Amino acid sequence: MPITIVSGPDWATIMTAFGTVGAVIAAVWIALASSRKTSKLVREERAQADRRLAQQLDHSDGQLRAQLEHSALLLSDQQEHSDRQLAEQVTSADDRLQQQFFKADELEQRGQAAAVEVIGYRLPPGPDIIDDPQNPSGRPAVIVINKGKYAITNLAVRLSPDGRSIVELWRGQHLVDPAALPPFWAKDMIGLLGEVYGGTIAPGAAMRFEGDDLLVSILRTSYPIVRWLDRWEECWEHSRGQVYPSDMQADWIHVSGSPGA
Repeated sequence: MPITIVSGPDWATIMTAFGTVGAVIAAVWIALASSRKTSKLVREERAQADRRLAQQLDHSDGQLRAQLEHSALLLSDQQEHSDRQLAEQVTSADDRLQQQFFKADELEQRGQAAAVEVIGYRLPPGPDIIDDPQNPSGRPAVIVINKGKYAITNLAVRLSPDGRSIVELWRGQHLVDPAALPPFWAKDMIGLLGEVYGGTIAPGAAMRFEGDDLLVSILRTSYPIVRWLDRWEECWEHSRGQVYPSDMQADWIHVSGSPGA
């Protein structure tokens, strides 16, 4: 009859198994611990990366805002500078245009003043004068012709025998002779209209002024002085062949001695 020998537990195998299981458990725990640590590190790195990214974004946003503000300030300064330049250019152009207009008006004004022609001459003595052949007399006369485009007004005529004294020529008449007109034009004509405008000469018209009798020796050295107002209400004076701005109230002797004063 065979004999079965029953031995005790194989502790070596058991211990080996326990070791294997423990190693597995340790490995699993180490793996879990490592995974948790790795996850924590990842989370921390992500959080740190997020913080760095947020800081970078904030810094970038700050830089962008600063650049935008600086650009806006530069643009505003440039716009203001451009506006000032444009305003200065417009003002300068307006000034140049006004100067051109003024020069054009001034040239036209001077041209119109120069178009007033003054002719002085002498007439025979009046009927009440007994003339001395040795020292003859005559009457001064001045014709003023307006060859400009506009009427001249407030006409005043003087005669200076020597540049130091003045004689007024007061008898003035328009050079329009009704007798020179066709008879059917002048029918029933007894006078001319506009006598109140005796100091006004229309364009293309003329006036003659006469004075009292003077010695011919005085008339030979005399010259007429004529003042008038143009369409710009400026006073002009014709004296000894010159035409220059003047003043209706200025002294005749002073002005006649110093043209343009």
